[in-house]
Amino acid sequence: MTQISGAILCLAYLLGLLMTGIPGTIRGIPIGSVLLLLAGVGAGLVIPRWKRLAPKLKIWLLAALIGFTAGLYFEWRMPEAMDTDISRYAASDAPVIVTGQIISTPRLTRSEKIQFELEVSDLMPLAQPKTANPRINPGSSGKGSSQSISTKAIKLDNQPVTGRIYVTVPNDRQTPFYPDRIYPGQTIAVTGSLYLPQTSGNPGGFNFRQYLRRSGIFTGMRGETVKIRQSASPPLFWSVRRRIVLAQAAGAGDRTGALLSAIVIGRLGVDVPFDIQDAFCRVGLAHVLAASGFQVTLLIGVILSLTARLQPWTRFAIGLSALIFYVGLTGAEAPALRAGIMGGVVLLAMTIDRRVKILPVLLFAAMLMLLADPLAIWDLGFQMSFLATLGLIVTVPVLDKWLDWLPLRLTSWITVPTAAYLWLLPLQLSAFGVVSPYSIPVNVIASPIVSLVSIGGMVSAVVGLIVPVAGSAIAWLLSFPTEWLIWLAEKGSQLPGSAYATGAINPLQILLLYALFLLVWWSASWRQNWWLAAVLGCLLVAVPAAYASTQLRLTVLQANDPVLLVQDRGQTGLLNLGRKKDAQFTVLPLLQRQGINHLDWAIDLNLNHDSIAAWKYLLEQMPISMFFSRAAKTQSTPGSSPQMLSNYQELNRAVRSQQGQAIALAVGQPLDLGSIQVKLLSFRPIALQMQVQGKTWLLLQDVTPRSEKLSALIPALPQANVLWWSGDWTDPRLLKQVQPQTALVSGDAPRLQDKLNAQQIPTYITEQDGAVQWLGDSNQLPQWGDRGFRRFAGDAVQ
Repeated sequence: MTQISGAILCLAYLLGLLMTGIPGTIRGIPIGSVLLLLAGVGAGLVIPRWKRLAPKLKIWLLAALIGFTAGLYFEWRMPEAMDTDISRYAASDAPVIVTGQIISTPRLTRSEKIQFELEVSDLMPLAQPKTANPRINPGSSGKGSSQSISTKAIKLDNQPVTGRIYVTVPNDRQTPFYPDRIYPGQTIAVTGSLYLPQTSGNPGGFNFRQYLRRSGIFTGMRGETVKIRQSASPPLFWSVRRRIVLAQAAGAGDRTGALLSAIVIGRLGVDVPFDIQDAFCRVGLAHVLAASGFQVTLLIGVILSLTARLQPWTRFAIGLSALIFYVGLTGAEAPALRAGIMGGVVLLAMTIDRRVKILPVLLFAAMLMLLADPLAIWDLGFQMSFLATLGLIVTVPVLDKWLDWLPLRLTSWITVPTAAYLWLLPLQLSAFGVVSPYSIPVNVIASPIVSLVSIGGMVSAVVGLIVPVAGSAIAWLLSFPTEWLIWLAEKGSQLPGSAYATGAINPLQILLLYALFLLVWWSASWRQNWWLAAVLGCLLVAVPAAYASTQLRLTVLQANDPVLLVQDRGQTGLLNLGRKKDAQFTVLPLLQRQGINHLDWAIDLNLNHDSIAAWKYLLEQMPISMFFSRAAKTQSTPGSSPQMLSNYQELNRAVRSQQGQAIALAVGQPLDLGSIQVKLLSFRPIALQMQVQGKTWLLLQDVTPRSEKLSALIPALPQANVLWWSGDWTDPRLLKQVQPQTALVSGDAPRLQDKLNAQQIPTYITEQDGAVQWLGDSNQLPQWGDRGFRRFAGDAVQ
């Protein structure tokens, strides 16, 4: 078998796994597998006749069979909940005690909670009041407590309880090094409530359920207290990792030391502050936080230098052992594992005195990892690691020839980040819809600093394992260049347009962009006319985005409060924002994936501490031209306080600092916002009327049963095509007065569904259906359902 035939078979396996991204099945067989089988047979019948030197028919048939089998293998390896899995008890919010063994390194989350995975061994229902200040009780067995068993809680059967759960518990600030007091291998009892992870309810949202399912987890737990039932000796890798982190933190400080440790051993076992992570990601330095090829290459170089006088196979054994230990120390994250496999192959080739071609080695590493875990094909870290390495292999030599007039060291500082940036760009656009225009210059400036910190950090780690004080001293010296690196990332992230939203691209665009990259690498004529490929690539991204901007779209998001995103032929508006959490994890990612870099207008109907904090966060990311909100000028304003008034004034100043206008919203005042006309009918309760292409939308926010003010307002409400509300109501006069054709509910309203269904009113409930989108001139899209609406429950619809 030739190398080309082997490469075709390997690529067939990779394509078979990638084709699992196509939804749907044919008689239980994934559609992608069937399509790949047909494509392989077709290629075998056509290509050998078209090109004589191409692989024969049997190779193409074998490739088609491998690709087809890969899809079945993926489905077979996808975890399914067993009959004894704890997820069958997750439908109830009743408090429980879950006992099990920690199987992952505890980490701090953005909400300052501690997260870890637990292998369940026992479940016990519990009736217990929530504690205001949860603490870890080392050594407590949980016996003799005042906790009482609830007969109305979860009913257990006689089957054993098994499975894994995703646990978050509060961080007890009064206990130093709380994350260090629980570690893998311990048996603990967690008190809290179980829940079923949710799918992505908003366009482009994070599918938490699918993410956990790939790890064999079907249940989450909101923990309140943790009791250590049985302590065990900490795992070797965890102990070594903590020793390194503590030694470097003692010398460089907590923030700088955390970054130094992440550069050396990866961020999987290090709690790098999220503001540093965000700054590095924003300017394209996220790879610095992942242990990968540079660290592995440095390690191999040191091992080979120290063992130069030993026998070849002894050197190989020592080098391979060092690689295995280092990969285990990083937590076997994808970049380190890929680099470790490639490093092991290189060591073996040197031992048997064979030349190595890096591209086949990369393909071998990918095949080995995906044979062991085919689900890793959809891991973003895996994809980025291999694409960046592929870019270095095929693009750096071309760039080196173009820049051969520069000094060799300077050339590598330019070509390496440029090649990696180009090859990661389509994937980054697909995942986030954001580009970092300053990424290449920032990486060029940061390259010598990263090299210095990486080399010094590994020396500090090794010395710190033996003599912690000496390791801390080296870390103190390295704190200065590490702080320069943090300063560079923070300043770069603050530059205008440092994270420019271009909009997310679809899988077809990704394939076409990478086809252009491969064409430039493979063909000498295309390599000479690379600018043509660059123009075509820009058009592939820009033309669909420009077409999308010509449409009118209204999207009601799945959030705690009514939130509406309006995309009006190039203009963008936002009605309400909710809490800072909604802005951070729902609204901002959606705006970036839609290619939105500023808001033409925004309306806040809430004006409370949560909404003000959310708007301030969003303003840090993008400007708002016109910001409308209720006035808050005096302490006599209902719900106001000196602190809230101060925050409100600060918010208005933030709007004006970006050349925006902060405008007080008055009852009865009409607003002309492009294709949409808005009029506030009432503040208490909130009632807002919108006119969109001759259709009337009526928003009622936070309505409550038996509200006297709502009862008084009902006769004055207009008839509306769309009735949209949050809260609950029982007054039957509302539907009779408004006479809606469609109902939208932000939140959940099970009692109202029967009334709406009885009157045959199509109803969309964001809590169940996810985000709901309406497209202008929807009569052209009958497949969107009732009156032009579509829902986003489950995987996001592009």
